[in-house]
Amino acid sequence: METTSIDESAVRVSTDSHIGAEEAARVRAAVVRLARLPPRPVLSARVRLTRHGDPAVVRPVVALARRAPGARVGGRPRTTSPRSGSP
Repeated sequence: METTSIDESAVRVSTDSHIGAEEAARVRAAVVRLARLPPRPVLSARVRLTRHGDPAVVRPVVALARRAPGARVGGRPRTTSPRSGSP
């Protein structure tokens, strides 16, 4: 199986004020590694990191990763609605 890669600059990580630059860089690197797994290239991605305000929460950081809006996978435009799952 041929592996593909995504450039780090194509991974947009947005954070709240409680997330440090090191955490954002670690998530960006993880997305780059994971982008090698699909059979077609992932050309861009976005991740939102949020830290929960309650320090008692076991996993206080939440990451939401999505393919960037209108992004192309394998050079083809997205053809399905993200809500309905149908074209």
